[in-house]
Amino acid sequence: GKAPAGKPRNAKRVSGGRTAKRHGDALEKAIAMSAAAQRETLMLAHLPATGGRFGAKGRMITEQIPCDFVGSVCGSGRAVFFDAKSSEDKSGFSLDNPKILKPHQAAFLHAQARAGAIAALLVECRKVELYLWLDGKHLSPMRTRIGWISEPWQILGPTSKLIDFRLLLP
Repeated sequence: GKAPAGKPRNAKRVSGGRTAKRHGDALEKAIAMSAAAQRETLMLAHLPATGGRFGAKGRMITEQIPCDFVGSVCGSGRAVFFDAKSSEDKSGFSLDNPKILKPHQAAFLHAQARAGAIAALLVECRKVELYLWLDGKHLSPMRTRIGWISEPWQILGPTSKLIDFRLLLP
């Protein structure tokens, strides 16, 4: 389920348990370190798992957040949105599993990419030791599986180094 408001994004994982949480924590740390090292190029903020607003009678209404990170390109102000995932799969990624990529996330990233934002899925491919970027335009219609080599992934570097977000800029 969703993490309650106020708790860290990965306080409770839907699938994978403690291992998924550790991989998620490590990926989020790698993203933060990479963004800090490239702060003159890209400004990023990590979003909580849920947000909220006050509704009728002062009740808090929680809402799903559509992606993990938001930001902008320094100089142009172009918006950046992405969801981060970590995968142990050797050959590809399952886009149709709602426990991995929720439909509202895919729809949001697809719509933002079509509107001109830099919007995508960032995947840490642990078995092939690469950070891969899948443009949001490829997230709809949903596919069942997308291979690491045969599909339009952009390589943002090896997992042994910082993620090179500069490769996303024209």
